[in-house]
Amino acid sequence: MSLDEYRKKYSSVPIIIASQYQIEIVEQLLNYGIYKFDIYWPIFRSKLDKLGMLDDYQSFNLEDSSGIKKGRLALFINNNSGSNTLALQKTGALSNIGVDAVFHHDMVKSSAYIEDLLLSKTVVVTHDKVLRSNVKSIQLWHGFPMKGLNYMSRYQTESTRRKTHDRWLKYDAVASYSTTYTSLMNACYGINTEQYVVTGMARNDLLFESGAEKKLEESIGRKLSGRRVVLYMPTFRKTMYGQVNGDENLHMFGFKSVDREKLFQFLDDQNLILIVKPHPYHEDDFGLGQIDKLPENIWVITDKLLIEKGFDFYEMLPSADLLITDYSSVYFDYLLLNKPIVFTPSDQDLYKSTRGFLVEPYEFWAPGPKCFDQKNLQREILKQLDYPNSYAKEREQITNIVHYYRDNQSSERVAKMIAEKLD
Repeated sequence: MSLDEYRKKYSSVPIIIASQYQIEIVEQLLNYGIYKFDIYWPIFRSKLDKLGMLDDYQSFNLEDSSGIKKGRLALFINNNSGSNTLALQKTGALSNIGVDAVFHHDMVKSSAYIEDLLLSKTVVVTHDKVLRSNVKSIQLWHGFPMKGLNYMSRYQTESTRRKTHDRWLKYDAVASYSTTYTSLMNACYGINTEQYVVTGMARNDLLFESGAEKKLEESIGRKLSGRRVVLYMPTFRKTMYGQVNGDENLHMFGFKSVDREKLFQFLDDQNLILIVKPHPYHEDDFGLGQIDKLPENIWVITDKLLIEKGFDFYEMLPSADLLITDYSSVYFDYLLLNKPIVFTPSDQDLYKSTRGFLVEPYEFWAPGPKCFDQKNLQREILKQLDYPNSYAKEREQITNIVHYYRDNQSSERVAKMIAEKLD
């Protein structure tokens, strides 16, 4: 029914929004003079309910605050797995230059969340969030892209591409790693060069902080006891909306099969700790079975755990002596630590045909050995741990292409950029 019909016949009946398009719907209601509504958002409740963080049904009355909150700056944290906005909160970079800001977490929505998303004068985001049409907005994004995005993503529809492009044109600034990053992102979103500001990524400042091992131990509740740390951190294969990239049937390390007992014995024999950091989309099934039944030397870090402990994963990323990944953007940032990386691109051809890559050849852009089975992977883990400089030249080459800045001052530069956009 139309809003006119609703107002004439059913104005006493509450409007309940149960849609991923919350912001568009609320904006229509506000423009029509309807300030009272309810929002139902059950997503992630099963993961966070026991933390007492999520109220899945909330009522709003914005009648007294329907105007823009003068000077209000709100930053939105999507997850704790390398968040640029969470990094700004942790470093205090905004408060250091006298900017007053509020922070909200997408997984811990309070009643103030929707109000600040709708009514703040300026918002800062790290993902493709739908925003009010007349808000001032800044995009920090969440990693250097290897995979195709928007116009360069094979699974996006033409309609979605156009709508996303229109949203990106409205950003007042987009933080950038470098000219290379700007060129790649603009192939995907097609906006204006003036919108990009090369600042480096705030989350990378966390890589230069001390205490990574201690934070890792505190999160898990176990001690490293001098053991070397191998981190496995893959990208996703299936989104929360059912879109599949690559082979969704792959197991641990992206292999067709993994001998769990041989893996467990290998870690035990070599005195290694394996940290598994599943993508937030795949935390319930990452290929090794139930978390509470894994051996003591396999530690699983989930977003739920990070939120509960109050950490961002980048605070403990430097504790890893070696990274194993496929196409995840984490390895571009891990390059700043100059530590070995092993790649497991077992579904490379299928991933290219279903999603697409922005940079090729993969052999050049992935500076480390490529493994396609468990035996070869275990051999390369030991080799790279014992000879960490074997791919140092290749890593340095990619680091110079990707990162304009290689220091711990990106938060300060991002904060300065935000402050300039606040007038």
